[in-house]
Amino acid sequence: MEIDLPLFDELVVKAASCYDEYSLPDAGELSSSVNVRRVAGLNRLVGDASTGYYNLTNCPNTTCDTQNLPATALDTPNLKPETSEQFSITVNTAITIDYWHIEIKNQVSRIEPQDVIDLSHANALDSYNPKQIYINRDTNGQIIFVGFGYINMVGVETSGLDLTFNASADFDDMGAQIYLRW
Repeated sequence: MEIDLPLFDELVVKAASCYDEYSLPDAGELSSSVNVRRVAGLNRLVGDASTGYYNLTNCPNTTCDTQNLPATALDTPNLKPETSEQFSITVNTAITIDYWHIEIKNQVSRIEPQDVIDLSHANALDSYNPKQIYINRDTNGQIIFVGFGYINMVGVETSGLDLTFNASADFDDMGAQIYLRW
């Protein structure tokens, strides 16, 4: 929704808000009402696992070792929809002032294989689904396999102020106009 409120010839107040929401098709459905903001491909959410090889660095102590290791991106059928709310107000004159506020909830984010290894060294893997974000090690503690994929982060909230300065000058006697925007 957007509202333009002209207060004077040179002063217009604008207000806008936006709410986005999407959902994924249930098993057996061909389609769903999907209004996608930022989401992984459907094959990563409800599809088959995909394995590839990655150059991963493991630093369990003071020495680091980089190896080409297999890692599997697993599907995430319980991924919650990412939603956002946005609010902005603009005042237009020779100086444009734009205040904006954005809040994203259940932010969809991908945990990469190297992130999984780094989280393991920080003893932080317990916060994630062990069927999706994990490391398999051999009896000597060497990494043989990494599981990774998409997760819901808490989200992000941000706001700011944008300023734009507009100026113009007419040089009628020279047949020129100058417009300045900063």
